[in-house]
Amino acid sequence: MSIEIFRKMVNLDDPKINIEVRDKYGNGIVIIEESDISAGLKKVTIAGLDIKHTFAFKLDPKGYVLSPFLSNNKELHIKKVCDGVIFGFVEGELIVYLCELKSGRATGYINKFRSSEAFICYLEKLAKEFFDFNERIIFKRLLFDQKKVKGTIKNKTPTNGHKLVPKNECYNPINGSKLDSKECYDGKNKSIEIYFIHHLEENEYLNVRHLA
Repeated sequence: MSIEIFRKMVNLDDPKINIEVRDKYGNGIVIIEESDISAGLKKVTIAGLDIKHTFAFKLDPKGYVLSPFLSNNKELHIKKVCDGVIFGFVEGELIVYLCELKSGRATGYINKFRSSEAFICYLEKLAKEFFDFNERIIFKRLLFDQKKVKGTIKNKTPTNGHKLVPKNECYNPINGSKLDSKECYDGKNKSIEIYFIHHLEENEYLNVRHLA
């Protein structure tokens, strides 16, 4: 199966990189954790995965860099990446889930999704060049946060049995800044689809089969 090509390319033997795919009642679950001890949102659980055909990893474990060839210039916005990546087959499709956790104000996530996807596309290019890989990869970007509506009421995303639909976020391709939707029609800016999941409690989980 083609997912094994990617499993071989990623250094999953390193415990700093590998994220365990756990077995819960015969189904695969992945727990993405935030390494920052001050974070309010410390972990989320993602379920509905095929345990035999899924693997997950971190793009920026402590002590690592995405690539030593990249400049450290912070203005380039290309080295910030998501908290976790999951490769999995769901209903016969190869899907890559890019997962980002946000505790406070959700900012800077667009460039994290962009740079993470670009790295996966690099792996895809290697797979096509050196292996017999010709399948389509579907990207699904998941943003978990603790967003609240005005006041004290939580704006919680229902995840139990509901089909979740992604939202189009418009952005400036130069710096990744979020734009108003009408600004995407000027031919210069772009849009990206993101699933927003608000207030997923630690005892709850997101089933990827509920993603539209």
